[in-house]
Amino acid sequence: MKIKKLKYYFPNLPLLLNIESELIDRYSKDPNWIAELKFNGDNCLVTKRDNKFYFYDRRGNLLQYNSKVTQSVLDELNSLNIPNGSVINGELCHSKTKNTKHKIFFHTILIWNLELYSGKTFKEQRNQLAKLFIKNYKHLYLIDQYKNDFRKIFNDIVNNDIYHAEDKDLIEGLVLKDLEGKISLNRTNSIIANWMIKIRKPNRKYSY
Repeated sequence: MKIKKLKYYFPNLPLLLNIESELIDRYSKDPNWIAELKFNGDNCLVTKRDNKFYFYDRRGNLLQYNSKVTQSVLDELNSLNIPNGSVINGELCHSKTKNTKHKIFFHTILIWNLELYSGKTFKEQRNQLAKLFIKNYKHLYLIDQYKNDFRKIFNDIVNNDIYHAEDKDLIEGLVLKDLEGKISLNRTNSIIANWMIKIRKPNRKYSY
């Protein structure tokens, strides 16, 4: 659906699930489900308007990062050739992490060239997002996806055997996603999506 001008839409929220749940094993065997790393950063809506980039939180407020972003990050964003009137949801790792600064991990397109992605499957928007990352960047990343054995992947995260981060609190856990799940966007509040499930590492007070 095309919109006339760029407006704020709240991103979807995941359900929360304990790693002990038997559902983990069921989703691991389902080919439609994948797992993504959940980084311990600020939810960030990267918005391109009038050929400029702005960074919002999930509630529609401008992040303080707007005054801290470096030119090198902006240069990389411009090289992605994101069209005006686009909003991409990601995780900004800068203020919450000790050794990781100015890094954005992209995972979901909300609006693309004034086309609202509500109703599109996660697989459709992910394929569109992947087209941007034809090369590697220093500050921008497309979040990796994993298939099968989600419990083992989670244990690897707990043991810091995956991503090998200097800051052991950089990775919060996993987000499981149904590739056929449809994005639902709202202008008044976030919608909890049953096709997206977050699993947090134990004994940590991570925020939504």
